[in-house]
Amino acid sequence: MVKIKKNIIFIIILAIPFSLISQSLKENLYKHSKSNVTIFQSNNTQKYGSGFILEKGKVITNLHVIEGLTNGYVVINGTNKKHKISGYLAIDNQNDLAILSVPTLDGIAFEIAESTPKIGEKVYTFVNPENSSEIILEGIVEYISLFNNSGIIKTTISTFPGNSGSAVINEKGKVVGVIFAGGFILTNKVNSSGDYVIHLNFLKDIIKNKNNKTKELNLPYGAYHYLNKGTIQHNLNKFNEAISEINKSIKINPYLPISYHNRGLIKVKMGQIESAIYDYNKSIKINPKFSLAYYNKGLANSLLKNYEGALSDFNKAIEINPKYSLAYTSRGMTKASLNDINGGIKDCDIAIKIEPSNALSYITRGGIKFFSNNKEGACLDFQKAKSLGNTDAQKFIKKFCN
Repeated sequence: MVKIKKNIIFIIILAIPFSLISQSLKENLYKHSKSNVTIFQSNNTQKYGSGFILEKGKVITNLHVIEGLTNGYVVINGTNKKHKISGYLAIDNQNDLAILSVPTLDGIAFEIAESTPKIGEKVYTFVNPENSSEIILEGIVEYISLFNNSGIIKTTISTFPGNSGSAVINEKGKVVGVIFAGGFILTNKVNSSGDYVIHLNFLKDIIKNKNNKTKELNLPYGAYHYLNKGTIQHNLNKFNEAISEINKSIKINPYLPISYHNRGLIKVKMGQIESAIYDYNKSIKINPKFSLAYYNKGLANSLLKNYEGALSDFNKAIEINPKYSLAYTSRGMTKASLNDINGGIKDCDIAIKIEPSNALSYITRGGIKFFSNNKEGACLDFQKAKSLGNTDAQKFIKKFCN
């Protein structure tokens, strides 16, 4: 079963439309493929996650990767030798980071970047070594959210199971962050691409504050463990159970903005809109630059027909992330609801310019055009959405264009 799952993942990886990377850049990045490790449970082939070599005998990974682990070992990408984990040197509960002590490990260490990547800058990571040895995933930085003791970098990189703890590197091969929440942060299906990365500042902090005294593994399950269980229950449409797991996460660590955001999104699906907005506000209070929380709060306010509130939320989401195409689309719909037809169409135009393949923007613009007596323009947009694979577009064509 494990082998079948691995083969399926590999087929999916091969289907990704990777952009062309120059040969010289590819060679430079490949030099670092053996700086990555996979973390396993001892006496078992169960894979816990990824990590990367900081220096001789030290590996950085996510805290949630080692929670509940009593024994383990790491394997360097491209090798078969097992290196026993003797314990941990530092952990960061808030930012999901850990430094492991692996005394026999002696591989090629990553360098840590001097500064945070800029919005629009290209970044890279490697697929987990167990799924593929040297495939590079490429993306760009969409936005950066940094506030007090919480910070994330949103990228367009979409990773796979087992990539938690992977290094994200720049074109110089230096680490700019650590993947941690590809599967943790719940999103609407139309807004689900890309992974979240722990901000460089917190990576530097844990490295600076680590000590040389190794502490024993056997850490109890923490906030991220229950957050993940909540995600699993949500994906099974077991919303009450999902909220119960997220409540456990919040009880352990009440300062994770992701927990409140996820609970809010589930509450919307349960029809508890006002309670969801409360959770989104809690998330935003912890991290005022959490663009996704503003976006989903805007959608919740729209459900309550609080269009002025929704407009304010979408404005804030766009202020944080000026390339947030769906925020423009939703703001366009909101403006149209407030009888600002031109403003609504203009926002959809911007969204399409940012993301030409997003059918929802065409559907939205088509709807605005139709109800402002531009049937011809509306039907052209519905046809475009259909050509992009939108399954609802034909319904609009049949209802409004025939």
